[in-house]
Amino acid sequence: MLTFIAKIRSLISASLVNIIIFVCFSIHGSNHTFGVPSKVKPTTLVVSLEGEATVYNIKDDFEVTLTANSVGKKIDSKSIIKTGKNGMLGLLFSNGTLITIKPG
Repeated sequence: MLTFIAKIRSLISASLVNIIIFVCFSIHGSNHTFGVPSKVKPTTLVVSLEGEATVYNIKDDFEVTLTANSVGKKIDSKSIIKTGKNGMLGLLFSNGTLITIKPG
């Protein structure tokens, strides 16, 4: 009887080890971080626009005049933002910071 119980314990232990190894490999191979912060690419969004504003992308050497359709769009981090005399632009950064750019 004791050898039967010992064999069952051995089988259960071996099965648990296999399950633990499987779970560890599954977690390691997936994108789950379980509380460990992952790298987030910084993002800047246009959240409001009044008047005139332009964005000059330094990387691509390209200037865009912002319109009402620009609200909700991303702005590249390597950009220069300029407002007109009556322009005001609200930006939301990925860290939660909200700023307003206006002349003056």
